[in-house]
Amino acid sequence: MDKKKMFKIIDLHLEEEAGVPSNRELMWEDLGEWQMDSLKKMGMDSKHKLLDIGCGPLRFGTYAISYLDEGNYFGVEVWEPYLKLGRRILEEFEISKNYTMKIDRGFDYESFGEKFDFAIAQSVVTHMSVRQIDELLDVLKKVMKPDGILLFTFINNRFPYSVYYEMEEPMITPCKLDNAFFQALEKKYQVEYRKYPEGLERHPTGQAVATIKF
Repeated sequence: MDKKKMFKIIDLHLEEEAGVPSNRELMWEDLGEWQMDSLKKMGMDSKHKLLDIGCGPLRFGTYAISYLDEGNYFGVEVWEPYLKLGRRILEEFEISKNYTMKIDRGFDYESFGEKFDFAIAQSVVTHMSVRQIDELLDVLKKVMKPDGILLFTFINNRFPYSVYYEMEEPMITPCKLDNAFFQALEKKYQVEYRKYPEGLERHPTGQAVATIKF
């Protein structure tokens, strides 16, 4: 991304009081392109419906909304300032396709009234409690199509610690997110868990990458 575009994105963050830009913006292309490339390698095409969990200010949305057929992108986010910021970023990128984005703190994905072919949780499981991860799988089991795929990233920390996103939204960085943890969920929800799926590039931030097939 050229510097002029980057500085504009930073300005928009400040104008909308949506937090101080960080590596989320500095790695805009690296992360967005990795997400799009990975989903395509797993079979996503333009006719599929995508649920973007923790969609932020639509960094990945600028790629996904452009690529998917009209109305096939659905994003959920907990940080309300990103709602308006996302709209302004799409305008900056001259993207006018229809999409759906809402603020959601309770996994209310059924309210979309859709069944999804793919879902992505980029740096989301990384900041969920183990109870929330279980809730996430419980809800996705209801809204994903048969053979639908969730792509997600995570970090297996030695110790848990809490953080406040943008100094307001409480989050936890859990520990012991290992194969045994996800294999237990795999058995509980009768899904297929796979760590480091074949063919995907290493994640730009070094997080672990996995998929769950429903």
